[in-house]
Amino acid sequence: MSYRYIKKQSHQALKNNWFCAAKIILTFILIFILPYAFEVLLLLLLGRFGIINFSGAAFTSPNPIMLAVTLIRIIVTIIIATPLYFGILLWYWELAKGNRHEFYECFGFFTNRKLFFRVIWLKLSVGIRVVASYLIALIPISISMFLFEMIRAHTSKSDIFLLLLICSTVLSIVTIISISIFCMRYLLVDFIYIANPDMPIREIIRQSKSTMSGRKANSLCFILSFSFWFLMCIFILPIIYVLPYFTTSLSSYTRKLYTEE
Repeated sequence: MSYRYIKKQSHQALKNNWFCAAKIILTFILIFILPYAFEVLLLLLLGRFGIINFSGAAFTSPNPIMLAVTLIRIIVTIIIATPLYFGILLWYWELAKGNRHEFYECFGFFTNRKLFFRVIWLKLSVGIRVVASYLIALIPISISMFLFEMIRAHTSKSDIFLLLLICSTVLSIVTIISISIFCMRYLLVDFIYIANPDMPIREIIRQSKSTMSGRKANSLCFILSFSFWFLMCIFILPIIYVLPYFTTSLSSYTRKLYTEE
């Protein structure tokens, strides 16, 4: 399966749908910005009435009210963004198949209570697994950094110091790459759910692991092949092009993986 062919197919699928695709991506970005803007405004309002303190000490040891407001913002964002994310994913999944949906259909997961709560539970289930994997990866990295600091404190030889620094850096990079490849086992979870919304969540995760067996490294390489475009997003405006292009390509790629199984 050629990466170039998949990307070419994605361009073809987007050919007459760029405006709607960009509108969908901008809507999703707005969903993240609005709760944060409300949080900032609320904190400024609370600060104006003297309820919270914005001094330097307040940020080193935050006020419980500030933490509560931030926590509420995170929860609200998850509740709103997750169903919208799956609606957008469904739109791109259908686009990759050659079908066209209307913009309003991205909000379809808000209209069904069962689907609404299932997608939130699905993302939490997978998210906890991924976060746990990266936390485990921090153990060898932390140990290597601790040993590096200990040895550095007891030696003045620059060549040993440089060697330890290189070894510690290489270990950290290898560990992060290994965990990233490992987490690719969950790449198909969202797409399997889109294709089979009534399938039990445990079975979705099992199928994703099974299908991705032996394909995790290639899948990570496919995602990394967009690195140049991701870097271009620092200029903000390319996001309108990059995210629809990447999402359509990823939908095509995962659909082929899933149908090949």
